[in-house]
Amino acid sequence: MKKKIITLLMFTCIIAAKAQITTTNSHFPRIGDSQIDFNDSLTSMQSPGSAGTNQTWNFSNLHQHTSDTTTIVSVSSTASAAQFPNAKFAALQGSSGQVGYLDTTPSQVNLIGIFGNFSSLVPPLAINYSSPDILFKSGITYHSNYSFTTSLNKTISTTGISLPAGVTADSGRLFRTQTVYRTIDGWGNITTPEGTFPCLRARDSIVTTTKIDLHVFVIAIYLWQNVSNTTTHSITYNFIDDNSIDPVLTLNMDSTSNTVGSATYRKAQATGIGELVQKSQLSIYPNPTNQSIFISQPSMLNSIEISNVLGQVVLSNKSFSKTDNSIDVSNLLSGVYFVKTTDETGKQYLGKFVKE
Repeated sequence: MKKKIITLLMFTCIIAAKAQITTTNSHFPRIGDSQIDFNDSLTSMQSPGSAGTNQTWNFSNLHQHTSDTTTIVSVSSTASAAQFPNAKFAALQGSSGQVGYLDTTPSQVNLIGIFGNFSSLVPPLAINYSSPDILFKSGITYHSNYSFTTSLNKTISTTGISLPAGVTADSGRLFRTQTVYRTIDGWGNITTPEGTFPCLRARDSIVTTTKIDLHVFVIAIYLWQNVSNTTTHSITYNFIDDNSIDPVLTLNMDSTSNTVGSATYRKAQATGIGELVQKSQLSIYPNPTNQSIFISQPSMLNSIEISNVLGQVVLSNKSFSKTDNSIDVSNLLSGVYFVKTTDETGKQYLGKFVKE
């Protein structure tokens, strides 16, 4: 959405005790950025609060049932890079092992596809969107609004998939179209268990149509038969600031009431998605290596975690030696690995190396 700040609105914001924010592109993704989010699946009938100006939203009673870590890496370091030639960055989600592929312009960040396991019944899939999912736009302020539609069309083999009795099919296909109508309906301060932040509130009204077909054997030939065709409507609230493309808080509304069904909130130590880790201050050598790596950072090393390009932890040492920073990686497979360390104060550092 183009920047829309008129003179009268600017004057009003200057007079107000709290001024609304306007999003910029200063925190768009960079390789090495990392972000932790906490998830609350039992929100106790929480209300999303009111729309409007100069609001105070209090969600300090949310819980930390689970957490997710997302790390930005180069596209070339991922196993499915060839299937997303237009992506500029890849986002590894630690809990699921899924990889999101991102494209950026000067004004927005787009999700153009995903690779990963979506069902235990089928192998990992690459899903390319025919039109992108807009994750973040710069120039957004109160009363901004825009819409976008994402769609996918995926055909897979049904080999190994349990089908209804009497049904013979060699493949299936999924069509999904999702239209998001986004309105910035409020601004103010939000409080989560991680602190208080100035933000904008985005209300997403989402219409999703899903169609599933099977290529079934009928008499003497295979024909496409529709087995499911549904349309759903949902509401999501995102509280956004200008420190990260990751919202301060996301509320997924219950479809049968005006209450929150689940919530995800950002870990406060990241004032921006690129500031969770001090990647420029972590030195790893030799790099590449085929035997051991040595780690050097400004403060005393306390713990270490090494992950592969799928976000899977392959080495972890919570009682790491404070005198010898050598790590034996000779048993790791060849490839790119990411190192996350923590010092005695809890500050985290991030780096990567290549195992030959």
